[in-house]
Amino acid sequence: MRLFIENMSTLRCIQRVDAELTKRGFPHLPVQMGYVDLLVDIIAEQEQELQVCFEQCKLALIKRKALIMVERIKHAIYDMINAEKSPGHKTSAYLSDKCKANYNYLSNVFKQETGETISDFFNKMSIEKAKELISYGEHNLTDIAYILHYSSVAYFSSQFKKITGMTPSAYRQSVHQERDGLENL
Repeated sequence: MRLFIENMSTLRCIQRVDAELTKRGFPHLPVQMGYVDLLVDIIAEQEQELQVCFEQCKLALIKRKALIMVERIKHAIYDMINAEKSPGHKTSAYLSDKCKANYNYLSNVFKQETGETISDFFNKMSIEKAKELISYGEHNLTDIAYILHYSSVAYFSSQFKKITGMTPSAYRQSVHQERDGLENL
């Protein structure tokens, strides 16, 4: 039985889901970003218990196919942004391949369910990753633009300013480097 789980965005989420399933005695395959395969079927009361437990850590079981697809898109984007090298083709082709669906369908479902475009979400995720890299202080802006697969540091800077309201340099210098948690995107 596969359970789809919304808002899984970190290793901590995977560990939490694994711990909760183990604590309740549900045998399962390794937890993946966005889902887990149980080796047994569970009854409605057990499912409700998991739902309540997951809600405490801002996770949720997903039933609707459209929301499942949105989570698959989000996780594919997360993987793309965190990949060490560019996938080598356009985001639309990458998402179609990863989600096994036509990009127009993916785009329509994503917009309908989230109210934002895939492109806007991708840009927000990229900038959150950039903020993380900037806060580490280990890379210059040119390196960060390259790591995040931007075509130039100028384009990266313009996207950063468009989303955050400040330049990457100003962000680096700011005392208050507040980041959104990925689960809030």
